[in-house]
Amino acid sequence: MENKYFSIVNSALSDFYKRRIDIVSRVDIFKTIKHKNPYLYRAFGTNDAHDFVENILLDCQTSSDETIFGDFFEEVAIGVAKENNIARKSSADSIDLELWSEDDRQVKLYAVKSGTKVFNAQSRERQRQAFTEAQRRLKGIAVTPIVGYSYGRKKTSDSNKDNFSEEAGQVFWTNLSGNKDFYMELIELIGQAAEQHKLEFKSEWDKCINRQFRKFIEVFGEDDGSIDWRNIVKYSSSEIVDKDLEKKIRGIKKKN
Repeated sequence: MENKYFSIVNSALSDFYKRRIDIVSRVDIFKTIKHKNPYLYRAFGTNDAHDFVENILLDCQTSSDETIFGDFFEEVAIGVAKENNIARKSSADSIDLELWSEDDRQVKLYAVKSGTKVFNAQSRERQRQAFTEAQRRLKGIAVTPIVGYSYGRKKTSDSNKDNFSEEAGQVFWTNLSGNKDFYMELIELIGQAAEQHKLEFKSEWDKCINRQFRKFIEVFGEDDGSIDWRNIVKYSSSEIVDKDLEKKIRGIKKKN
């Protein structure tokens, strides 16, 4: 029998892969190169143009994946909570999930995060303010503000000055699902669901690499097939813009 949470995980993962494909389909190799460190890639000993294009785009993809996967966790957390609690997605700023008691006199407010290192001083203060505003709005109700981290370990210190408690990893998923082993089930469900989506993404990824390689080699490829590193450095770092190089790139973008 299919796990009752599989459809929740599969739906969230489908959204994640759709966003990945959308990002890949809109990638601009020239814009990407302009904001990357050419010296670092040269230090790797890279001189295969196809490998360079794939590596530079893979770095960008990995960075965007970390960002958009946070929404995956939020979607799964809300779905799991609704299966086991009187839960709903919150409309409040910086709060994702509300878990209500049956008599509507108590509520747990969750801000769902990925890992435990997401906050800096400013974002942590914004989170405090969001919970303070929510507590002000929910007068007469016992409010428990919680930041839930989808993986990792976290214990709220006695000296913590925050107005919220913290739950992470197994503790977080146990409190949403009522199952202390759910955090382990989740990794299995993700693995099962990924099989249905990764092939489509791989197809789009391969097409993206081929498109971007074709454009890259027209501008930064030497006659012998090696990479024109001097032009890459000039494109990203020269004080005076090379108008001929920029014109050539604009022409390629227009053509494609």
